[in-house]
Amino acid sequence: MKNINIQDFYENAEFTVGRIYRANRVGGSDKLIRLDVNCGDRDIVIVTNLGKHFHPEKLVNVHTIFITNFPSVVIKGIKSDGMLFYGKTPDGMPFVINLGQHTPIGSKVG
Repeated sequence: MKNINIQDFYENAEFTVGRIYRANRVGGSDKLIRLDVNCGDRDIVIVTNLGKHFHPEKLVNVHTIFITNFPSVVIKGIKSDGMLFYGKTPDGMPFVINLGQHTPIGSKVG
């Protein structure tokens, strides 16, 4: 495990609650899912590599955490505006942190 300076990380990373309102597999990939996300003041697109573990339709309407100030990158021709913040079980299986519908969209975490 690589050690990082936690103060630098939290001072610079922007964690935002967003609601996934659309999720689709990225054509030509069994790993990638495109997430259209409402973050309160704006909508963003996130491309995540969790396609082998999740059906896109199960992610729709989930309120979860996104890192929203990473530089945009283009993945398979899609501009991705951040990163889905997810967890992993002790055996390495990813899980989406579902905050529930009561968590206000656009809230900051951290």
